[in-house]
Amino acid sequence: MNTDRPKRRHLILYLQVYDNDTKDLLGHVANITSEGLMIINENPLETDKDYNLRMILPDKKGLPTYVTFLARALWSKQDINTTFYDTGFQLLNVDPSIKNAINVIIDKLGFND
Repeated sequence: MNTDRPKRRHLILYLQVYDNDTKDLLGHVANITSEGLMIINENPLETDKDYNLRMILPDKKGLPTYVTFLARALWSKQDINTTFYDTGFQLLNVDPSIKNAINVIIDKLGFND
C-alpha cells in the first residue's frame, strides 16, 4: 500500500465540473485530492485524454466562482449505481494557487472521515 498518496476526500457538495473548451457539463465531483479527482456522470468519458476542466465553487456570498485546470482522464467505469459512470482524473501541471484552492475546498467541504 502506497502511503505517499493523499487520501481521497468526499465532499459535502457535488461540485459541477465542465469541459472548459466545449462548456459541456462532464459531471460532479465524487471525491478529490490535491493530485486528482473522480467525477460521476451519466456517460463514460474518453480516457487517456487531457481535459481543460472548470470546477464551479460556492463562494462566501453564495455566488458561483470557479477554478480551471488541466487533468488527464485515466480510467472510466460503471458506478455501483449502473445509471452512472465514474471517471478518475490526474491533475497536470497545476499552478500552486489552484492546488491551494483545491486544498481549501477539501478543508471546507470535505467530510471528516
